[in-house]
Amino acid sequence: MKDLFKRHNLVEISSGARQVIYSSISERYCGASLSGELKKMFLEGYSSCFIPGIVRRQDDKIREGYISLGFASLNKFEGSRLRIPFSVRLDDVVRVTGPYEVVLKQNSRRTACLAFLADVCTAAEDSGLEIGVWGSAAMELYTGLPYTTEGSDLDLIVKPGYPGVLKDFYETIKTAGRKHNVRVDAELDLPDGGSVKLEEFFMSSGTLLSRSLYEVELIRRESLMKTLGMTF
Repeated sequence: MKDLFKRHNLVEISSGARQVIYSSISERYCGASLSGELKKMFLEGYSSCFIPGIVRRQDDKIREGYISLGFASLNKFEGSRLRIPFSVRLDDVVRVTGPYEVVLKQNSRRTACLAFLADVCTAAEDSGLEIGVWGSAAMELYTGLPYTTEGSDLDLIVKPGYPGVLKDFYETIKTAGRKHNVRVDAELDLPDGGSVKLEEFFMSSGTLLSRSLYEVELIRRESLMKTLGMTF
């Protein structure tokens, strides 16, 4: 079942698993506001909407039959969301949704980030590229809850394409980002399940930093280009 998981996937879990998480962590958070937020995250939902966990990088301590997820509160406290890491049994996983599915959901364009995403989707379609979304924009599209703010970045992942097409697309979305005053963080999806920053991909360095479900490693540009069947 672990083959279903990649970084940025959104994972719905059973009510029993949510209760286990709440019971395990509730004593660590003092104050009525924090306690109330935890209850909404794991017991009550936000207007009956339960938030999914986000697949994190799995470390060596993860037990067999478990997946490490991160949960982010809707509301912020002192400028930051509550971020709760927790390992959940695979048997408690109800649904897994990837970035390429999330981006197809209805977009309200409520904030600059979401309006920018709409422009990016149009640019991707015009370029023949497949994109996905993660981060706060993905959480808002998936749940319908107001996760993005006017200061939100847009987090994307892009499937490989011809280098010239990818380069033109990246320049187009950078220009659109300046128009919307939104920073873009785009990753190139790799066949081995890892990803590299698209910005770094177009630099001249001999190595790139690849992030995958289990590790972060430096990979040689030459090897990557051969794997992708690309030349510049």
